[in-house]
Amino acid sequence: MKLKLRKYILAALIFVFISSISINANGSLKWYSFKEGYEKAKKEKKFLLVDFYTDWCKWCKVMDEKTYSQKKIIDELNKNFVLVKLNPEKEGTVNYNGETFSNADFARAAQVSGYPATGFFTRSGDFINTIGGYQDVERFSVVLEYFVKEHYLKFGYEDFQLFKKIEEKYNDDKKNADLNFVMGYFYENVFEKKSEAKKHYLKSIETSPKYSEVYSSLYLLAKKGNDKTETDKWHKKAQSAGLKNEEQIMNKLKDVIKLYL
Repeated sequence: MKLKLRKYILAALIFVFISSISINANGSLKWYSFKEGYEKAKKEKKFLLVDFYTDWCKWCKVMDEKTYSQKKIIDELNKNFVLVKLNPEKEGTVNYNGETFSNADFARAAQVSGYPATGFFTRSGDFINTIGGYQDVERFSVVLEYFVKEHYLKFGYEDFQLFKKIEEKYNDDKKNADLNFVMGYFYENVFEKKSEAKKHYLKSIETSPKYSEVYSSLYLLAKKGNDKTETDKWHKKAQSAGLKNEEQIMNKLKDVIKLYL
């Protein structure tokens, strides 16, 4: 009986041990050398992330401990990225696009000016951009979204950050005329989603019927779609609401962004 009991206990311990290995493997990050990571990323059609760090960099260590350790970040990185750690202060070379760089020269070519810095490459291996500085979980989630959803093809990261801040304000106050106006502008001119833009513009004038800049935006949106009836309708409303010129739209946009950020 004791022998059988020991066997059961041993089997249970082995099961727990194997389970813990499995959990650890699925819930952690694997880092590669640049050569290994670059080849793997291209083969698997994933983005390549390069963590530029140094041994003395305090915030590099904090980012390892506080950001790269979080499940939300781990899951996103494992799904869409292959990860590389590269110390520009250590001896070594990087082969990229037929050229050989020292670690330091490669960091300079990737526009690294301080640490930590995070470089991003497309699924086909082309360099996109480097985001400098420490990123907490919330900010790093925005960074990853910017690249995974390929917003970098539309606009710069600073503008994307601005949009995310406006979006956050909008989510707290979805009837706000000003915020709907700015959201509409982004969807029309950056994301090129006309129906989404129109939805925000219409919400804006529901709350503020004399919002001349919104009427003008609806006029320009209809004009792009070659809809003469809609174009004439919104142009008349824009004029009756007091719009003098299209420059008013940009001035109002700047004023609203300053007000809410």
